[in-house]
Amino acid sequence: MLSSSFVQRISSAGNLYFPADGVEGSLNSNDNKFYPQIAFNESTQETYMFWVETDYNQVQNGIYGQKFSSTGDRLWGNNGMVFVPLSTPNTISLSDLCSYMGNDMMYVFYFESSASGMNSKLMGFSCDNDGNFMWPGNFITLSNATTQKMQLTSAVDNYKNCKFAWGDQRLDASGIYAQDINPSGQLGDPVTPVEMISFTANVNGSEVILNWRTGTEINNKGFEVERQINNPQSAVSKWEEIGFVGGFGTTTEPKTYTFTDDNVAAGNYTYRLKQVDFNGQYKYSNEVEVEINTPAEFALNQNYPNPFNPTTQISYSVPKAGFVSMKIYNSLGQQVASLVNGVVEAGNHAVTFNASNLSSGVYYYRIEAGESVAVKKMMLMK
Repeated sequence: MLSSSFVQRISSAGNLYFPADGVEGSLNSNDNKFYPQIAFNESTQETYMFWVETDYNQVQNGIYGQKFSSTGDRLWGNNGMVFVPLSTPNTISLSDLCSYMGNDMMYVFYFESSASGMNSKLMGFSCDNDGNFMWPGNFITLSNATTQKMQLTSAVDNYKNCKFAWGDQRLDASGIYAQDINPSGQLGDPVTPVEMISFTANVNGSEVILNWRTGTEINNKGFEVERQINNPQSAVSKWEEIGFVGGFGTTTEPKTYTFTDDNVAAGNYTYRLKQVDFNGQYKYSNEVEVEINTPAEFALNQNYPNPFNPTTQISYSVPKAGFVSMKIYNSLGQQVASLVNGVVEAGNHAVTFNASNLSSGVYYYRIEAGESVAVKKMMLMK
């Protein structure tokens, strides 16, 4: 009879999330499944199981995995996903499998033996929620000294660095060695000051809203927000700093940030973050690109807030570049302010009206843009 691997999920109160007797990771009845290990994603409530799979005679070895829903449904097919294919018979053996969850990634580590049966390598890989490899080259060799390795033990620290220790006979029969690997797949390297989980950009009219999330932070002063205008007629585009968002210094808790770039003219833009340490060192994030579309028609929007005290924002749209005039009048028809008086690029725009020197009452704002004219009423209440 061939061996198989099962998983069960139990609540803190002892209730079963998965069916009674657990869920089998693979229904492939032709192979054995040994050394099952699990990782759990708290944000998605999904469970991941990895195991060493062998043929019937246990002379071919590979590593397979399965993803389970919160109720125990197999999400990677009935036979799971292949991460290390079955080997050529009698060439390698895999053992001491372990797995961890961190930063929405799974980490899997194991011993790989040579044809002689000696555990000569400590190997590892990382995959995302869909089973895609995350590290350069897919597999990382943590140790390949050609000597026997045994009794692998491992752990993950607060910064999602994985730590390993094992017995190693390269110098004597009782040697103990250690290694670590950070979330990017680098060996023996300090954790990056800020572990960036995500960075996205969304367009809302003439606003670009940037959102990003960190897993851990060390010595983080904050983020300089940079923008680049993508001009197809220019071979060189210049980055400019448009804002700064302070960091949390040092923390092991996930943090969420947001920044809004207001009144962005129509065009194509790229954004990035420059994460800066208190010691002056910095590192750039990935880049995100957005498109601000030219409005199809002229529009003057109601000011917000309304009523207001003492400031309010007035937004408008012009479908093509040209001279724009916007003036404020009191209820007697007297001009009290001029907010716009010049050439404006096509796109969505907004201006702020400060009425701190005016008395409460009804006011009117009037815009002229080419042949288009519009007037709206607003209320100042002090």
